[in-house]
Amino acid sequence: GNHKSRALEESHRFYKEAFDLLSQRTAKNKEEEETLLIDLLNEWAFALAYKGAFSELIELFKAHEGLAESIHDKERLGMFYGGLGVALCMREEFTESYTYLRKSLELGEQTKSPKVTGHACFRLALTCANLGYLDEAVKHGERARDLSADPKADLPLYRVAFGLFTAYWYRGDIRKLRELGTGLLDEGRKGSDPRCLAMGEITLGNSHMSAGNFLSAI
Repeated sequence: GNHKSRALEESHRFYKEAFDLLSQRTAKNKEEEETLLIDLLNEWAFALAYKGAFSELIELFKAHEGLAESIHDKERLGMFYGGLGVALCMREEFTESYTYLRKSLELGEQTKSPKVTGHACFRLALTCANLGYLDEAVKHGERARDLSADPKADLPLYRVAFGLFTAYWYRGDIRKLRELGTGLLDEGRKGSDPRCLAMGEITLGNSHMSAGNFLSAI
């Protein structure tokens, strides 16, 4: 609880200080520093998201969108659009979120980047589910799950599962929810990963509840 909260605050402070330093410098190599700034923002997006600071993330990314586009690096831009897209989803700006995440996915596919593609797909599963595009949500979620097996994707299964869980749950697909929950528990036990175990329990609980089996859901 407290330890995690302190670690998040510390991480946030580190990124802010680094960002302020980079922003204020008069660059000897402007292009290199602008690239570093986008890398920093892409990493900071994860810390901001864990902190729940989605409005701050949107404001920060919208202010630097032109810069991210100007460095002409498709992989970095794909991660940038992805970070902005998921923050918009969490603020319930689903249509705008979808636009950015589709752009992120296109860039991931163009660069053949498992990381950009995997993150775009898992985030699209969430946004599509909330827009009612349930078949598309499942398609993206299952693709993200497959990509999570690639170490280059840097995409843990418990994170992917959140998008896929939402897609299956909204579609009322109890069998798929059970499969996902069982898979998460197996993976969690195998790797002693409490996040996978917790997501597995939540998923299985919701599959029982969706089936009207409330005693098993408890």
